[in-house]
Amino acid sequence: MANNFLTKLTSKGIDVVAGKVTDTVIQGLPNELVPTGVSDKTSKKTTATAQADDFRVRIRPKPGRESSIYGPRDKSSLMLPLYNTGGVLFPYTPTISANFSVEYGVISPVHSIMDFYAYMRTPSPEFTISGQFSAQNTREAEYCLSVIHFFRTVTKMYFGQDSYKGTSIPIGLSPPVLLLNGYGTYMLNNLPVIIKNYTIELPNNVDYVKVNLQAPSTSAGVLIQINQLIHQPHLAMLKKG
Repeated sequence: MANNFLTKLTSKGIDVVAGKVTDTVIQGLPNELVPTGVSDKTSKKTTATAQADDFRVRIRPKPGRESSIYGPRDKSSLMLPLYNTGGVLFPYTPTISANFSVEYGVISPVHSIMDFYAYMRTPSPEFTISGQFSAQNTREAEYCLSVIHFFRTVTKMYFGQDSYKGTSIPIGLSPPVLLLNGYGTYMLNNLPVIIKNYTIELPNNVDYVKVNLQAPSTSAGVLIQINQLIHQPHLAMLKKG
């Protein structure tokens, strides 16, 4: 049995999306991926009800963008497991810290015993998320590999044969705006984020699990650190509908 490995995610700048988001029904983790002692509360319900009942932390594409990020919904897609979990789902409850700030300009009159502060702007808040993923069998290793490939994908513009003329995705399109969910309506509720950078570490103190795919075999079971998700409010408004 492989050792558990930690996954750390740092997010920077998240804001709320106006209005409700219609999405496909979110399924829970496959039984093989549900950690011992953790109950899977998600069932086949309407999206609104499923999201209200599911407090787990999840990063996912916007509705309708799944196939452009995950690829086809068949065994040829390395990110096929993410279809079943509605995005990157943290199987263990992560630790989340949030930092909010306000910027003021300082006015310092001559011959005065105090400064005057003028409001300038409120920058995007910063979130830090630290969680665990485990790769104790092939199914869990496949999921971990999907998560790694997901973050590789969403930090690059669209290029190559998948963006060739005749497709719906133009070459040079910026990395996608994602949605962050967790802990219900009044916490992390469909918050639009973009990923600024991430780091993957391959430690020497974990047991790697071999994953057999249609593509050449790859090993998974690594310590991943993903850094700085930053929100760009104007990006979320580029396209509606």
